[in-house]
Amino acid sequence: MAGRRLNEIHMVLLGRDDVSIEGIQRVNGIDDANCPVNWHDARPDYAQWSTDARMERAVVAGLTYVRSYLLPQVILTQGEPMEEHFFWRGVQGWADESGVPHVSLPSAARDLMWMSTLDSGALQAWNNVQIEFLVHAPSESSGSLIRLIRTLQNADYLGGTPSLTIELPPQVDPELLRYIKSIKWPPHSSGKVTLRRRIQPHDMNSAEASLKTVEAFYPRDPAVSHVLVLSPQTELAPSFYHYLMYTMLKYKHSRTKQLSTKLIGISLELPSSHVTDGEPFEPPEADSNHDSSPGDGESLPLFLWQAPNSNAALYFGDKWAEFHEFLSNRFIVQEVMGQQSPQEKLISKKYPAVMEYLLEFIRGRGYYMLYPTFPAKGSFTLATVHNELYHVPEEFLEDDPPQVTEPSPETITDPSKPLTPGPAQGLGVAEKPLSRASTVMPLLERFSFKLPSIDYLPLLSYTGEKLSGYAYSRGLDEYREWFRTRG
Repeated sequence: MAGRRLNEIHMVLLGRDDVSIEGIQRVNGIDDANCPVNWHDARPDYAQWSTDARMERAVVAGLTYVRSYLLPQVILTQGEPMEEHFFWRGVQGWADESGVPHVSLPSAARDLMWMSTLDSGALQAWNNVQIEFLVHAPSESSGSLIRLIRTLQNADYLGGTPSLTIELPPQVDPELLRYIKSIKWPPHSSGKVTLRRRIQPHDMNSAEASLKTVEAFYPRDPAVSHVLVLSPQTELAPSFYHYLMYTMLKYKHSRTKQLSTKLIGISLELPSSHVTDGEPFEPPEADSNHDSSPGDGESLPLFLWQAPNSNAALYFGDKWAEFHEFLSNRFIVQEVMGQQSPQEKLISKKYPAVMEYLLEFIRGRGYYMLYPTFPAKGSFTLATVHNELYHVPEEFLEDDPPQVTEPSPETITDPSKPLTPGPAQGLGVAEKPLSRASTVMPLLERFSFKLPSIDYLPLLSYTGEKLSGYAYSRGLDEYREWFRTRG
């Protein structure tokens, strides 16, 4: 962490062990040139023979001096199972009283090396971030949703557990209800499972379906409360939460967050087709001339797209609250003008109706979403979407009756690029092999732990065309003018 020069690191010794600072440096291969850590020995006299009560008071006193002279932004320790009781009680009590954030590592440090690339601003938000999972169950079907829930149960949540909200239709598969009854949302955690079941028997229209989705979540604190929207067809890698935390803290909560104020969220899925017409989508190639230095290695392949995602995407709380206000005003206009749905239908009816309103919101505010573009060869995929068991959204059933199609195998033509779909079936997506690692470290080691700056990422319009800064600004102005004046 110190070697990256993002933060000023101070190592404070507060335990009983009679080991010198020089001995610790020698055993761990630390030298001041490559790892400029500031060392402090805050152990009391006769520590080896001191009672737990005296040691706990010594921990509090040591940290009080640290705060007085160093003004720490965040305190990092190992998790409670790996620390002595007196130390843990002292640190926790002092942190609660002082207000300095205390981040405890929930697992082995080698699995969380990506934390070393976060600045103090991002680390300060570690304990405050809250994520709620939101998924809509299909009518009279259970297989796909059960598969999704099982992948969520297998994920590593870094010591905490997000809340899970499941929106149930009027006609629910009894097998799904039996499964939910026995669900263990991981045990010994503070997370909860919330069920919401619709009563009205008639099929929803586009406006009703959109309202149902948006009203299912509202952030308690828009700055740190976010929602992960999931499709029942989605399957997630065990390390997906690590990736979300890493990218979210880096782009949303770090000291350079002003560079990403237009970022609406983070997609876990790379769509293999356009959400508008279903045609195959080819992601852009990163510009290697920017944001790189000799010997730094390759940056994580990411790009920005002015297209929403409903399969596996995290939407930031402040943007979701803003979307609430936008949709409220939008429906007032529709009611006054006697409209039942957006005048311009751009998103394919394979996707929920709320996607159309999200696209209007994104285009009108100039927002964009962060998408990954990991290679097809290698187990790096964090989310895949299955075509079997696909159900057309309820609001479009009359327009697009379900059809049974056989899946087609996917072939890798270029291992360095993502998979592209074969003939359209189901959602028309390319199913990708998921990463089975419990940590995101294999992915980040492949790309040298380097997240590119938002400023240098390729930006695409909703149609998939690459935008320059001028084209982006001009398109935003033109769309806003059209949106205001349309009849």
